[in-house]
Amino acid sequence: MKFTIRDAIQNDSDKLIELTALTPMKGIIGLRIDRKPDFFKLLRLGDSYLALVATTIENDIVGFFAAVRTRLCLSGKETIAWYVRDLKVHPAYKGSSVGFRLVKTMQARLNEVNADILCCTVAAGNDLVVPFFEGRTGIPEFIKLSDFHVYQLLPARVKKNEIKNLSVVNNSLTGFFEKFFKRYSYYPMAYTEEPPEGSIMLTECEGETVNAAIVAFDGQAYRQNVVTSYSWMIAALLAALKFLKLFLPLAPLPGKNEPLKMVYARWYAFAKGKEKAFTVLLKRLRHYAFDNGYHFVCIAVNAADHEVVRMVKPMSSFVFKSSVMIASLKNDHSLLNDMRNGLSYEDYAIV
Repeated sequence: MKFTIRDAIQNDSDKLIELTALTPMKGIIGLRIDRKPDFFKLLRLGDSYLALVATTIENDIVGFFAAVRTRLCLSGKETIAWYVRDLKVHPAYKGSSVGFRLVKTMQARLNEVNADILCCTVAAGNDLVVPFFEGRTGIPEFIKLSDFHVYQLLPARVKKNEIKNLSVVNNSLTGFFEKFFKRYSYYPMAYTEEPPEGSIMLTECEGETVNAAIVAFDGQAYRQNVVTSYSWMIAALLAALKFLKLFLPLAPLPGKNEPLKMVYARWYAFAKGKEKAFTVLLKRLRHYAFDNGYHFVCIAVNAADHEVVRMVKPMSSFVFKSSVMIASLKNDHSLLNDMRNGLSYEDYAIV
């Protein structure tokens, strides 16, 4: 099976969408991430990106790998990092050298731009990428930075007098988020930028003082999450909810092989002692989701961030488990070890 590696181009979009459909993420909840109508639109949310395809002599695409340049705050210092993602190999080429060649070529390209810190997320149970993280492909071994619970909250109505301060997002909350994120040793810096299309803002205030804020994001214009499989426990819960829906006003329920309509609590923060204000905002977001036909409100929380877990977990109906991995091309082990000793915040809305 002969193939070559080259840079991806915009005209590859349709073939890459087809490849994605053939390579779902396996795990406790199986997901296929569609990227219609433009595969590259999600990648362009980063500062820049490198993208490689493996093609046959017939110009069929049988593999893909990308790295997105992003800004992270690591232990209080702004750092340029590369988020490696979308390693895909056509099922017919499973066991071939396609994945290895893509990774090695990407490593060479990252070395050319003097990259160091690499980050990635992996779904629980997705064992296909284990060799990549263990360093068998030649890239330095990744370490697990943090486990994350991506909680799925069902939309629900709340009292009318609790629905307020819902508007198109702006950048006025940058300082508020900046203060909150000091509790984390790892977090993306994108909260300081102009949020993309599909963002909304919720705030809980006392006069001019902000107590809590959520910048929510609907990423359907960039990607669509399609459930391909789930455990028997989740199937049983969905069946129970479907029955209850005959008698109660519940939100739409997801089905297999149908796009999930989700709104993410992408950036969230609350002032010290104002935890209740944060839970109020989550209720408002669930109300917004109910009124707009969403299946879920999603919020990712570091499993070790017990303060936030205590507030969010009781509202959750499902949880998608994942891990953030990190590596240093320059083998800076001291930095990586420092990261593991602190809390992390990850932007799962664009993963």
